[in-house]
Parts: sequence; structure tokens; C-alpha cells
Amino acid sequence: MINPTLEQRKNRYSTILENIKVIIFSEESADAVDVASKENGISKKNTGEIASVAGLVLLGFLRISDVAQELQERTGLDVNICKKISASLENKIFNSIRADLEKIYAPADSGPVKLEEIKSGIPPKPISETTNQPVVPLPTRQAPPVPQFSRPSFIKDTQGAPLPEPKPLNDLIKPKITIRPHASNYFRQDSSRASPIGSSS
Repeated sequence: MINPTLEQRKNRYSTILENIKVIIFSEESADAVDVASKENGISKKNTGEIASVAGLVLLGFLRISDVAQELQERTGLDVNICKKISASLENKIFNSIRADLEKIYAPADSGPVKLEEIKSGIPPKPISETTNQPVVPLPTRQAPPVPQFSRPSFIKDTQGAPLPEPKPLNDLIKPKITIRPHASNYFRQDSSRASPIGSSS
């Protein structure tokens, strides 16, 4: 269970981004906590714990992926209910600022996060409790290289020459059926051809 001191919370609040500060005290965030509690039949005491856990995420002490586990440890609620609450908070509060929350994440024992580190995207180095030395980070997964495609030999290099104008669809698609003109076209206004079909003159 994560329980940063009041001093740690104040220090962290002074360094987080303005858009996150707005969300911490917004009515929408409070409503999201209330809705998640009411949908799952949560008591007022546990609703306060849900708000505390949401605050830990917004201050960067807790990862979004750890919300359900933290709720379960604090409230003793069923794991499935905690997962539902976590998903609700994620959809209504955290998703809109996910990238910023990932930038500010630092465990409580890592010391205050500097605003310059947050803006630059460099995460703070956590300090080991036993040796007071920076913890060696685990290797991060690298994105797979983008495949390089070679030009097939039958395609000539145009060296920036403009492409030819495309042909109209009418030239490319020839109708397979013959469209007969409307019956009124068989008659003309002149008297020489004004006889109706089937009548003899």
C-alpha cells in the first residue's frame, strides 16, 4: 500500500503540470469517483479511499495499471469490483492525460520530481532504500525496426517526375449492356417521322 507523507504530496503537487492540477480539483473528477462508487455499491468510507487512490495517480505516486491492486489492499473489496472501479476511473479521468501521468510517475521514495524533468520527459531515478544509490533501471523494450522495402525491378525510377494524369473511369470501364434510348426519342416533332410505333401510314 502506497502512503506518501503530506510533505511529499505538497512537494509533488508543486511540480506537476497545470492541466493535472486542474483535474485534481475538478467537479468531473469528483463526479467520476461518485459514479464509480454508486455503480458498485461502495460505502462512503471506501469512496474516500477511491478518491485517495485517484489522487495518488494524479500526483504521480501510482501507475494507472496498479489502481485495482491498490484499491483492493486499501478497502478489502472483491478484486473484480476493484477492477471495474479502476476501469471507470481510467475512462473518465486518466485516459485524457495518460501521457502526462506517465511522465510524472515516480514512487514516493524517489524524492521530489523536478519540473524540468517532467517537461523534458526524463523520468526521475528511484533511490534504493538500502544503499542510498540510484537503482539500476531495467532495460526497456525497443520498438522493432521499421521494415525497409526495396523498389521492384520492373518499376522505373521517375526521379521526381510528375505522374501521368489518370484516365477517366468512362475510358476504363466499358459497359457490357446496351442502354436503349427512352421511347420518346423514337418520335420527332417533324411530321415526316411522327407516326407511332405499330401504326401504318
